[in-house]
Amino acid sequence: MDTILLPLLQAVTLLGNSALLLPLSGLFAILLWRRHSLPAAVAWVGVLMVCAGVLVVLKVAGHACDFHVFDARLTSPSGHAALSATVYGAVGLVAARRFDGWRRRALLLAVVGVVGAVGLSRVVLGMHSMPEVLVGLALGAMAVAVFAQSLSRFAPSQPNLNPLLIAMVVLAGIVGTTLGDQSMVEPVLQKIAALAQQEAVLCGAPPTLTGALMR
Repeated sequence: MDTILLPLLQAVTLLGNSALLLPLSGLFAILLWRRHSLPAAVAWVGVLMVCAGVLVVLKVAGHACDFHVFDARLTSPSGHAALSATVYGAVGLVAARRFDGWRRRALLLAVVGVVGAVGLSRVVLGMHSMPEVLVGLALGAMAVAVFAQSLSRFAPSQPNLNPLLIAMVVLAGIVGTTLGDQSMVEPVLQKIAALAQQEAVLCGAPPTLTGALMR
């Protein structure tokens, strides 16, 4: 790969790292509480947690069952793609409400461009297959859609910032920065998947050659 292109792709893919996006998500929750309402902030945290939970389940199931789509692996949906679509999509959605006309369209187009660049970088760097990135993007898009529906139901209220909330977000940022490295998370999920497969919880134990010939 080109010596100039490689550092650029590595920089782009960092935009989807959970070590960056988890603290950003916490700051976004504070801004929602400060500028909109507490229910909106709670809805955002809930959507993000559900998205992360679904992603973990899909990764464990993928590693255990070794899914493939048209000879392309689908064992580990891209967390970078899912989280970047969720976080940048939600931030862009809220920010776009402050603009109209071409400014709103330009902002939303920029968000799509950043998320798409993160997803593409995962494929080019060989971290994920195209189906894995597409599943991650689809999951993130669904999370943003759910958040948008929730946001429209909550009327803005008078903000009331609690110092405890700020402390919790700072703590979450420290934890996210420490544990957000995918090189640490992925092996843990692979071990869980292997255990689930061994115990025949997911997809069953891999068949032996003799068993396969007798079918």
